[in-house]
Amino acid sequence: MTMPTVQSPPPAADTLTVDQLEAERLSGLSYKTLERATQAGEPTGRAKIGRRVVYVRAVLEKWITSKLTGNTSN
Repeated sequence: MTMPTVQSPPPAADTLTVDQLEAERLSGLSYKTLERATQAGEPTGRAKIGRRVVYVRAVLEKWITSKLTGNTSN
């Protein structure tokens, strides 16, 4: 008898959204700082799904990159 294989979850880079903890890890900022940036109108990719707060990974990464390069157009 063969054992069924268990598929591991996809690597984090392949996910569409990340939770608050992953967003903190990616950006190096606290969830509160990310929340303030969102409230100030900055495109952080924050979305609320039910009671969960998630960040659209591509938007968050673009926002982080724009901050690192000093690009203020986004």
